[in-house]
Amino acid sequence: MRPFIHFMKKNKTLVRMLLILTTSCAILLSSLSAFLYKQYSERSIRDAYGISAEQLEQTYRLIEAQLTNVYNYYSRFFTSNSHVFNALYADQFNAEEMYEINKTLKDSMQVSPLVSSVYIVNRNADAAFSSGATVRTIGNFYDTDIVEYLKMSHEINHPVFIPRDVRYRIYDKWEEHGFISVLFSESANTAAADSALIINISQDKIREMLAIKSPGAYTQKMIVDTKGAIVIQTDSPVHEKSITNEAFFRSIQADAAASGYFTEDIQGKKYFITHLESSSILGWFFISIMEYEQLVAGISQLRDAVFMITGIFILLSAIVSLFFIRSLYKPVHRLIHKVKSAGKLGADSSPASEFEFLRDAFDHLTANISGLNHIVNAYKPAKKKELLERLIRDEVYLNKNTEEELQAIGIPPDSLHNLIVMIRIDDYGALIERCSLRDIALYRFAISNITKELMREWEFVEEIESKGNEITFLFGSIDGRPLTMLKETLRSVQDEVEKNLKMSITVAIGSVFSQLSEIRKSYYGALNASNCRIRLGRGALIDQSSVPENGTEPYVYPHDLEKRLLNSLKLEEEDKYNRSLDAFVQSVSPFTYDEVILSLTQLALAVVKTATGEMQVDPERLGVQRSHISKQLADRDTLEEIKLWYHQLYKAIVQAVNERKDSKQDDMVRQLVDYISVHYHDPNLSVESLADQVHLSPNHLRLIFKKQLGKSLSEHITDIRFIQAMRLLRESDERIKNIAEKVGFANTGYFYTSFKKYTGVSAAQYRDDHKAGTSS
Repeated sequence: MRPFIHFMKKNKTLVRMLLILTTSCAILLSSLSAFLYKQYSERSIRDAYGISAEQLEQTYRLIEAQLTNVYNYYSRFFTSNSHVFNALYADQFNAEEMYEINKTLKDSMQVSPLVSSVYIVNRNADAAFSSGATVRTIGNFYDTDIVEYLKMSHEINHPVFIPRDVRYRIYDKWEEHGFISVLFSESANTAAADSALIINISQDKIREMLAIKSPGAYTQKMIVDTKGAIVIQTDSPVHEKSITNEAFFRSIQADAAASGYFTEDIQGKKYFITHLESSSILGWFFISIMEYEQLVAGISQLRDAVFMITGIFILLSAIVSLFFIRSLYKPVHRLIHKVKSAGKLGADSSPASEFEFLRDAFDHLTANISGLNHIVNAYKPAKKKELLERLIRDEVYLNKNTEEELQAIGIPPDSLHNLIVMIRIDDYGALIERCSLRDIALYRFAISNITKELMREWEFVEEIESKGNEITFLFGSIDGRPLTMLKETLRSVQDEVEKNLKMSITVAIGSVFSQLSEIRKSYYGALNASNCRIRLGRGALIDQSSVPENGTEPYVYPHDLEKRLLNSLKLEEEDKYNRSLDAFVQSVSPFTYDEVILSLTQLALAVVKTATGEMQVDPERLGVQRSHISKQLADRDTLEEIKLWYHQLYKAIVQAVNERKDSKQDDMVRQLVDYISVHYHDPNLSVESLADQVHLSPNHLRLIFKKQLGKSLSEHITDIRFIQAMRLLRESDERIKNIAEKVGFANTGYFYTSFKKYTGVSAAQYRDDHKAGTSS
């Protein structure tokens, strides 16, 4: 150490210059680091702001498009649909009209996945129709909140939007929902609505759209009306139902622009707030709230890394300045090794020079920045699936900008070979009965994975949607190659699913299209092809081009075949019933799928009406609700399964009729037995007189009595008379002639002869034997 101190004393000028140089380098490096940090942080924050605003606008446009679509559709639905008009203004309804109204309400829900249920309330007819239940009186309608609201004074003859939380009981099951109810109402006065169409939009579905996360930060979103009442919200730092008094909402109201963003302190924490005002009739505010610290978390990490690296380099500069003389005797890499040993850099970093050390440090610094870009791109798969779903529903207007957006997120450009393939799980009703929803979701996931694995030779295989018993794919060849061996590969998919999952699937192929604008046509082609499963059976592979001809014949309901089937049902002739059913199904099979289901539903309604009306069957014994018949038939995969459903319905009807007959006959026989026990002394009491009382023929009465008691009616009358005669012989001293008359025998001689046959002894001997027995 002494030589080192001596050297420093002799070279003060050199040491001073080295210290100045080191200090200058440290200042320059600190300035450079601060500049880089400032540039990167400002750019990152601007990007985060822009992404948040863009993501909110996309969410708004998606929700706005859905709500506008629902509003426009039901505006026309309210004013122009004949069944709706009938439901709103008619005074009474028959069964067929109620069925058509219920079916119309259910069908209308296909306009948007946001629609949860649809009601029609007709106060003049005291009727409430619902897509989720059969028609009821207004007083018995399960959604009592909406009934009470219609009684209140509110704006009539104009659409009204009502956010509400409901809890009601339907079919012995309690349900809870969050709705945005849209009311279309009309009235002769302004006090209360005479009739109304109510569309219940699911808040949960809108909340799912709102819940899409912004890249790089946790986002809370809400929809607020013009008065500050919260319509829908995801998790939020604001827990009240209204934000009217919140400073940030007053700032939004005061902003003349339709959209914007700013920072605000809420409950002691700083938040970044993005807002956008709806331009539709709603006039709602869409608001996104992000914690500012989470928004800039990546920037804070960058700042810490910059300061850490800067501090390290300043420390190294100081060490080099102080120990410059010593460094003349030891390699520089020893000094760097010491810094690594102290834990300042990664243990696997081994720089060979100061320059490489600097390079590695900045690589580590920029790695944190590049991570932000990965987060920005993380939402692309969800965006891709959403756009494809909107394409098949014709909700996207294709232009140059849209096509570029589709291509940017991975949807292939126009080519000569694209098509839709729909996979439907066979026997889905039985699967629902034995498996939970989670297990069914796993089955769909497994089928999707098998399909993607076996179809990997195609350049584009994208799952569009997976729900219920349907999984829909888009297959495409980006470079224009034909989709060869398609059917063979899809048959392999069916074989692998059956082998590994022990289940059958039906595969339907849509038409090939070359432009994205034709995807909807291919989708509905695949859907129509999959409906042919009802004729072709389970496990079919159906190409749209080879679908059997249907719908070519004009739809005419076979009333004569229905009448023949109902007659065989009333006569309980099972063979004729089955033949009539086969003929009916054969007659309607050339129609379209919807017409087939409609015809079979109408027939089922006629069967149930006949059973509960003319045949006096308790409806609960059938286990069939009229409002669910159409769905029960549509859930069957094949016509054979539908015919089996009709056979089971026949068995239930006949069994109920026979049980009712047996019960009625049992009551009649019991009444006859009671009557005989009182009137046995009447000499005119006979099978014929009793048959006249119950309005049956004597032979028919004999058969019923014998079936119920195991002995003939004549034998029962004789038994009662002789039992009473034996009692009187034992208990009294009356003349035998008088006893015979008292028990209904007008001919004494016949009594004597019959008594001896019945007991084996004469009447006198019977009395003597029993008197002697009593005396002894």
